[in-house]
Amino acid sequence: MFKHPLRIKSQTVVKKSERKALLDQLSAVYPSFTGRDVQSDLFPDGEDIKTLKVVAASPTAAPASGPKNPKDAAITPDTFVVYCNAKTQPFFVSFDVPSNGCAKKAFRNIILPTVYALWKCPKLFPLNFSTVPEVVGKMQNGADLMLAGVTVSESVTELVRNGVETETFLPYASVTVLGSNLPIAIGSLMMDLAELRSRLAPGGELKGKLLKTCHIAGDELWALGDKSLQPVEPLPPAPFSGELSAGGNSEKASTSAADTLVDALRPLGLAGGGSEAGLPVEISEDDMDALFQRVLAITLKSKFSDGKLPVLASTLNSQMMLIGRRVSPHSLDIKHTSYRKFAKFLEEMESDCLLTISKVKEGVQAVASVVWKHPAFADVEALPDEPSASGPSVKIPSSIRQVYIVNGKTASLFGAVDPNMKKGYEFRSTEGVREVLTTYVKSKDLISKTDSKVINLDQTLMDIAVNKTVSFKGEWPMKWGEVFDKVLKEMSTNHEVVFTNGGSVELRGKLVPMDVKVEKKAGNKLVTAIRNLEGLGMDPAEIARELQQVVGATVNVREEPGGQHSVTVQGDQTKLLDKFFFQTLAMPKKFVTGLEKPGKKG
Repeated sequence: MFKHPLRIKSQTVVKKSERKALLDQLSAVYPSFTGRDVQSDLFPDGEDIKTLKVVAASPTAAPASGPKNPKDAAITPDTFVVYCNAKTQPFFVSFDVPSNGCAKKAFRNIILPTVYALWKCPKLFPLNFSTVPEVVGKMQNGADLMLAGVTVSESVTELVRNGVETETFLPYASVTVLGSNLPIAIGSLMMDLAELRSRLAPGGELKGKLLKTCHIAGDELWALGDKSLQPVEPLPPAPFSGELSAGGNSEKASTSAADTLVDALRPLGLAGGGSEAGLPVEISEDDMDALFQRVLAITLKSKFSDGKLPVLASTLNSQMMLIGRRVSPHSLDIKHTSYRKFAKFLEEMESDCLLTISKVKEGVQAVASVVWKHPAFADVEALPDEPSASGPSVKIPSSIRQVYIVNGKTASLFGAVDPNMKKGYEFRSTEGVREVLTTYVKSKDLISKTDSKVINLDQTLMDIAVNKTVSFKGEWPMKWGEVFDKVLKEMSTNHEVVFTNGGSVELRGKLVPMDVKVEKKAGNKLVTAIRNLEGLGMDPAEIARELQQVVGATVNVREEPGGQHSVTVQGDQTKLLDKFFFQTLAMPKKFVTGLEKPGKKG
């Protein structure tokens, strides 16, 4: 529901007279949201409740410069009202859906909590289902949650069997990750209570579509908030000793509850609770050793168990990087182990009688055989292949639009034409500015009597086009084009990046292209750095995640001065990046610098 970018149309504060009515409405829909203590967790006494009216952009939606008529802002199925606290943290979202059995164009209002609200009040929904981390990534891409892929608690099963009050029951449920008590998604039920009751009964078939994803951590509604995660109470840790069940009905906990949630959020481009998106989480050297050994066992069992040996050490290393991304929130880095080099790691595994190494040629090794009866494989199951996708889900910029914004210096001009064009009003093209200027000049009768291409400036235009301190009497002539250019120059400007999926994002300041550069680090080693991704509306964590799938080297996201982030890849990867950005992602070359001569070291 919230996969496409959201555009804020207005922001208001709930009146004191309306505050109690809103809280009473929420209490009526969610009985657990009753009581002053519970309500104050989200909306403390004495603090404002803000409402944001937002519009979801669709791939076919045309850009808008703001409603020309107040009636255009009326709530429609594409428009949402978001209720936030004083810090603009979104806690509830209200929208209209068609009413079943009613006349055409009849709607009923639905109000749902966001994941931020559920992290503070996790029991708002009586129904909650748990699933494995891999399923969460599919839900984020729009997949429905299947009944066969969830674990149903005894309390939920008992509630469904005993029946619920159908008159007040809201057909929505929350979703958690196995090993965590933190809801991560909200979905609408795709089967009625009678069918669900029969399928959860003894002997019932656990199949069929259970939930349609409405809201999930990582979507555009979540992005309206501070993008943080609420800490949870950790379970007793058992580092690197667990496995995921592909069926979704069992899972051995391999980390704390918090790390389990982090593992689930990796497909969404989120790092651990409270940490910056995409930044690696530091672990000890012993834990990194254990992680390498664990990932090696999973990789061999998943990719090379069917007579696919020998395998080159470099190929095994690349596959381990991909498998490691799926089973752990920590980035594999051989430099952070006691081995320091991958060849040394394989030698240690050979001395531990886990595998044997053969020499292909000078400097090239291969794993010749594997001892499958080794204890390292005792509790390891092969991971299923990741489903193929039609292409990367990364936001790709297709064009840039300049946005002109009414500021303090130009507000008097635009306000004289339309009182709604206050400071902050946006124009998505120069034509809108030209129309306002033309209307103003004609209404004030400022066109020269002797030359229609000349305007006699009044004090308002003088303040903009000449100097605010200049006062005059008489006529001050200036050509139309010059006045227009002066007005544009004095307006504030942003740039709007339009993506290939039809969405868009508005960014402040001047457009800076993405820059790719090969740099030398300590030890005279090369890394390829990608900067200014955020200036094009692209997520560095998404790019790093996609790159990790196509390059057999370490990929990191690092913080740059000024709060921006860069993506670094080991070695000179300019040839690979040239293919990745211009062929795989089909990104326009005008948005990238540094790949004019791929393969040339910087």
